[in-house]
Amino acid sequence: MRCWATAIVVMMAILVTSTGYEGKGEDCADFENIVVIFVDTLSAQHLGFMGYGRDTSPVIDEFASRSVIFENAYTPKSTTCPAYISFLSGLHPADHGVTANGVVLPEDVHLLTNDLRDAGFEAWGIAAARVLDTRYGFGRGFDFYANTPAIPHSAPDVIDRVERMLEGDQRFGEPSFADVTEPLFLLIHFYDTHTEYTPDEDIGELFCDPLYDGIVDGTWAQFKRFNDGEITYDETDLRHVRNLYNAEIRTFDRNIARLFDLLTTKGLMDNSLIVFTADHGENLGEHQFITHGHPYESSLHIPLFFHFPDDTWGGTRIDTLVELTDVMPTVLDLLDVEIPRGIDGRSMLPLIDLDYEKIYVEREWLYAIGHPTDDGRTHSIFDGTYRLIAEFGEFGDVDIDGDVLLYEIPVDPSEDFNLVDTRWLELERMAPVLGKYVVAASEGHMPDPTPETEEMLASLGYL
Repeated sequence: MRCWATAIVVMMAILVTSTGYEGKGEDCADFENIVVIFVDTLSAQHLGFMGYGRDTSPVIDEFASRSVIFENAYTPKSTTCPAYISFLSGLHPADHGVTANGVVLPEDVHLLTNDLRDAGFEAWGIAAARVLDTRYGFGRGFDFYANTPAIPHSAPDVIDRVERMLEGDQRFGEPSFADVTEPLFLLIHFYDTHTEYTPDEDIGELFCDPLYDGIVDGTWAQFKRFNDGEITYDETDLRHVRNLYNAEIRTFDRNIARLFDLLTTKGLMDNSLIVFTADHGENLGEHQFITHGHPYESSLHIPLFFHFPDDTWGGTRIDTLVELTDVMPTVLDLLDVEIPRGIDGRSMLPLIDLDYEKIYVEREWLYAIGHPTDDGRTHSIFDGTYRLIAEFGEFGDVDIDGDVLLYEIPVDPSEDFNLVDTRWLELERMAPVLGKYVVAASEGHMPDPTPETEEMLASLGYL
């Protein structure tokens, strides 16, 4: 007995009508539409359902408890644009070519939206910030892709837009849910947990020390000065950084409750597959670095869960090592749509539905690209236990020029203890593998940004 599925929901959701795609397995949940909730800069390490000790995410935690949670999900690059395209293409940044913000998506990169439209879906995308603007090709395959604002929209602004489209009170060329006759794929991007850190005042008071009188102001500009060694933070300052970030998550969590209520009221919670995830996490002082971009645990470890109608498979927690690239083939597999050959992602459906006839071939390694440095670029590999991070010189040069870092993540998730001088066998095992990944990666030459792109990146705090 097989079940019928029609769409999936990735990060925030919306629903429509039934189509009749053949799903997998004896217990496969029926769903009609796909909603994706894609949250910028949301660290798995700071969420309650992932084991964090502070009450940062009660609304998300409750929803996650009725979902399939992937405990060990990672992004291949802790930067928005590369991660976003990896999510939509199933390709690693080294293969799709978008290795930094402001890089135009190559024309030959195949996206999930193309497959969904071919399968009869209507696709809507709402991006909260210009970093995901159409000028870089990120609206490809969408029937509607919202104009991105010069100043990032807050969650209330984004949810206002969703509400207008659902209620038929749309403007700015927005479509109306009432006019949709096909299954819907809705992708919603949120930017709230990205710098600047400006939590709601009452939540800031809940999480932050009222007696703190240090210099931390929560701005990217000041964090950059800290990263560059121009200023120093003591432990009290770094605690305030963490407090601000936690308060930012709790502010977002309070706002997302309204979205869940809206989806419930419109009946969308009952017939959609909702996928919740993030592009990357955030460093909060680890490695003397704040924000993201480098291949560290706190930046690479992301939340990922799938919620099916009727809470099917709810409460399932999967500890297999998976990657953001796996979402695209999983969605296609659920819809019984052919998965493109040659992608890096792997369908996670065998992990979700144990009656499915295929198996998930576990990865031995996850490879991540970091930021450029003065001497080259950092790269890392992770096997679920150990992470090796190294700085390479000219791209393709396998001689390690900078510091070499080796961490045992399960016992040292903050990566405080470099084991490179004591775990020689692990270093000898992993270093050649990392070198091969670096050589094989097709990063190519990074084009110089246009003045318009430089202005955009500067406005968001990236320059």
